[in-house]
Amino acid sequence: MKLLLDAGNSRLKWAIVERGAEPVTGAVSPDEEGLSELAGRIVAEGAPERVALVSVRDAAFADQVSGWCVRQGLPSPFVVRTGRGAHGVWPAYAQVEALGTDRYAAMVAAHRLFEGPLVVVDCGTAVTIDALDEHGRHLGGLILPGLSLMRRSLCAGTAALPDVDERRISSLAANTVDQIASGTVLGLASAVDGLCERVTEVMGPAVPARVLTGGDAALIDAHGRLSYAWRPWLVFQGAFFIMEGDACDPWRSC
Repeated sequence: MKLLLDAGNSRLKWAIVERGAEPVTGAVSPDEEGLSELAGRIVAEGAPERVALVSVRDAAFADQVSGWCVRQGLPSPFVVRTGRGAHGVWPAYAQVEALGTDRYAAMVAAHRLFEGPLVVVDCGTAVTIDALDEHGRHLGGLILPGLSLMRRSLCAGTAALPDVDERRISSLAANTVDQIASGTVLGLASAVDGLCERVTEVMGPAVPARVLTGGDAALIDAHGRLSYAWRPWLVFQGAFFIMEGDACDPWRSC
């Protein structure tokens, strides 16, 4: 049994993976309260023999997770690091450590799971778009604000616009809250579509597969006009591959 952790800007996503069983997944807050909640789930599911951590947070958080593992009687976490070629992906960054490990893990997984050139789109707090050629060479990428940041900026930067939760999305909404909800979702979907098309134009003649992941991926998949392969657990799959080497994909074949 493996415990996979993906520490993003807003949430700590987790997956408990065991061969022959569907992975158990969830999310908690990235703090002691969230780790305490996760400890309860581990008691219910059983103790993992390995732990992998993908984190965009600071080193102090990795230390916090390591201390938590010690208190739970778990092995020290395998901390995923961005590498150059070690896992089939060659980042375009001159300083590879500057590329977020979540993006790296997602690209590693996508390159293992799909053939040919790829555009990997991760829709989280920020939206990242990364291009890979068929050999795993990272050609570069783009970053833009995610859905929650777009909505918070509207709320914070105006005098009377409200914060919104999920609503019915409409091309022409008839009240302010629905207009904000619809405008941000459709605007982000259009932005992702348009940027993917631009990236594709400069990648060469072969049409890349577009792989979509992240917390808001379902909205982009539903409201975008391009075709995407939705893989919600792509970062976990990358962490599993990196930690286990030439292992199977637990979401497909274990």
